[in-house]
Amino acid sequence: MSATSILTEGDTNTRTYNFLDLPEGFDLLKFTSFIHRFMNGIPIYNIENFDKIRLFFKTENYFKLMKRIAVNKVDIYYEDVVGNLENNQFEVAAMVARTILLETIKAYIFHKKTSIDRDKWIPLKIKNLSDFDIESAEIYRQFKRLFFEAKLDDEKSLKNNAEEILSFSNEIILNIGNEGGI
Repeated sequence: MSATSILTEGDTNTRTYNFLDLPEGFDLLKFTSFIHRFMNGIPIYNIENFDKIRLFFKTENYFKLMKRIAVNKVDIYYEDVVGNLENNQFEVAAMVARTILLETIKAYIFHKKTSIDRDKWIPLKIKNLSDFDIESAEIYRQFKRLFFEAKLDDEKSLKNNAEEILSFSNEIILNIGNEGGI
């Protein structure tokens, strides 16, 4: 099962970005980075007004959007990995699968109501989440194994890594979807 079926609940032609009516030239990445900083920032002045604005912000909508964006990226790359595996392009398959792994973990981080705006923080965020529950600890362990510990020195290990990442990604996204998270 690809991420698409979970993402769109049956309509495989619908993409997350199609739901958004963004003005031309709008930079969603910059905007979501601003929202992340707004949610996590500590004001140094005008604290009372900052807190009033923060009360009106619908964080649940933000986390849902960010999960959908990450899962949509997984879906986009999924067929690329499968195609490269079928064509014995194992280096490419493993490289793209690693991108899927990062996006999957990012979706999970948002699912756990934790914000992130830069991929470099993914390992630290999932590690921090692993301190609080068994599920996150297991996901962190698998992420570390697949991303940092895998020995990718021949075609077989490259192929196995890409396949394991696809399986792991599907499992996480399915679980998020089953919990009503997408």
